[in-house]
Amino acid sequence: MAGLMTDPLPCPECGGTGQDLSVPRYVLMCMCCYGRGVVGGPDDPEENPPASPPDPPPAWEHRVWKNPVVAAALSCRYCLDARRVTRIDEVARTLVTADCPVCA
Repeated sequence: MAGLMTDPLPCPECGGTGQDLSVPRYVLMCMCCYGRGVVGGPDDPEENPPASPPDPPPAWEHRVWKNPVVAAALSCRYCLDARRVTRIDEVARTLVTADCPVCA
Protein backbone atom coordinates (compact mmCIF):
# COMPACT_ATOMS: atom_id res chain seq x y z
CA MET A 1 0.00 0.00 0.00
CA ALA A 2 1.36 3.40 -0.95
CA GLY A 3 2.05 5.89 1.83
CA LEU A 4 -0.35 8.72 2.47
CA MET A 5 0.76 12.34 2.52
CA THR A 6 0.49 12.32 6.31
CA ASP A 7 2.85 9.35 6.81
CA PRO A 8 6.08 10.50 8.48
CA LEU A 9 8.96 10.38 6.02
CA PRO A 10 12.65 11.12 6.60
CA CYS A 11 13.34 14.80 5.99
CA PRO A 12 14.82 15.36 2.51
CA GLU A 13 16.87 18.34 3.71
CA CYS A 14 18.65 16.84 6.74
CA GLY A 15 18.34 13.12 5.96
CA GLY A 16 16.44 12.48 9.18
CA THR A 17 18.99 13.96 11.59
CA GLY A 18 16.99 17.10 12.37
CA GLN A 19 20.16 19.15 12.08
CA ASP A 20 21.33 21.73 9.57
CA LEU A 21 25.10 21.50 9.18
CA SER A 22 25.42 24.10 6.41
CA VAL A 23 27.23 26.58 8.68
CA PRO A 24 30.69 25.33 9.71
CA ARG A 25 31.17 24.73 13.48
CA TYR A 26 27.45 25.29 14.20
CA VAL A 27 24.67 22.73 14.52
CA LEU A 28 21.36 24.37 13.66
CA MET A 29 17.83 23.02 13.66
CA CYS A 30 16.67 21.91 10.23
CA MET A 31 14.21 24.47 8.88
CA CYS A 32 12.40 21.91 6.75
CA CYS A 33 11.41 19.50 9.55
CA TYR A 34 11.94 21.92 12.48
CA GLY A 35 14.43 19.52 14.10
CA ARG A 36 12.05 16.53 14.12
CA GLY A 37 13.93 14.55 11.45
CA VAL A 38 10.72 13.58 9.67
CA VAL A 39 8.19 15.38 7.51
CA GLY A 40 4.49 14.60 7.34
CA GLY A 41 2.38 13.09 10.06
CA PRO A 42 -0.26 14.66 12.29
CA ASP A 43 2.21 17.05 13.95
CA ASP A 44 3.70 18.44 10.73
CA PRO A 45 3.57 22.26 10.88
CA GLU A 46 3.02 22.52 7.12
CA GLU A 47 -0.05 20.29 7.16
CA ASN A 48 -1.46 21.57 10.46
CA PRO A 49 -0.40 25.21 10.79
CA PRO A 50 -0.79 26.78 14.23
CA ALA A 51 -3.67 29.18 14.78
CA SER A 52 -2.85 32.77 13.96
CA PRO A 53 -2.62 35.20 16.88
CA PRO A 54 -5.61 37.45 17.57
CA ASP A 55 -5.70 40.86 15.91
CA PRO A 56 -4.33 43.68 18.05
CA PRO A 57 -6.83 46.21 19.39
CA PRO A 58 -7.30 49.51 17.53
CA ALA A 59 -4.89 52.29 18.50
CA TRP A 60 -7.55 54.22 20.43
CA GLU A 61 -8.09 51.17 22.68
CA HIS A 62 -4.38 50.72 23.46
CA ARG A 63 -3.38 50.24 27.11
CA VAL A 64 -1.44 53.53 27.09
CA TRP A 65 -4.79 55.34 27.45
CA LYS A 66 -5.14 53.87 30.95
CA ASN A 67 -2.23 56.10 32.00
CA PRO A 68 -3.87 59.24 33.49
CA VAL A 69 -1.07 61.54 32.27
CA VAL A 70 -1.52 60.46 28.65
CA ALA A 71 -5.30 60.54 28.88
CA ALA A 72 -5.19 64.09 30.30
CA ALA A 73 -2.72 65.36 27.70
CA LEU A 74 -4.74 64.20 24.67
CA SER A 75 -8.48 64.60 24.66
CA CYS A 76 -9.18 62.72 21.40
CA ARG A 77 -7.82 59.20 21.04
CA TYR A 78 -8.83 58.98 17.39
CA CYS A 79 -6.93 61.95 15.92
CA LEU A 80 -4.57 62.71 18.86
CA ASP A 81 -5.93 66.30 19.00
CA ALA A 82 -5.01 67.04 15.36
CA ARG A 83 -8.72 67.51 14.53
CA ARG A 84 -8.06 65.83 11.15
CA VAL A 85 -7.60 62.21 10.11
CA THR A 86 -6.01 60.75 7.00
CA ARG A 87 -6.75 57.45 5.32
CA ILE A 88 -5.64 55.69 2.15
CA ASP A 89 -8.13 55.49 -0.70
CA GLU A 90 -6.91 52.27 -2.35
CA VAL A 91 -9.16 52.66 -5.39
CA ALA A 92 -7.91 56.15 -6.27
CA ARG A 93 -4.44 55.43 -4.80
CA THR A 94 -4.41 58.70 -2.87
CA LEU A 95 -4.41 59.94 0.71
CA VAL A 96 -7.71 61.42 1.83
CA THR A 97 -7.78 63.88 4.74
CA ALA A 98 -11.01 64.81 6.52
CA ASP A 99 -12.21 66.29 9.79
CA CYS A 100 -12.06 63.96 12.77
CA PRO A 101 -15.40 62.14 13.10
CA VAL A 102 -15.07 62.02 16.89
CA CYS A 103 -14.07 65.50 18.00
CA ALA A 104 -14.68 67.84 15.05
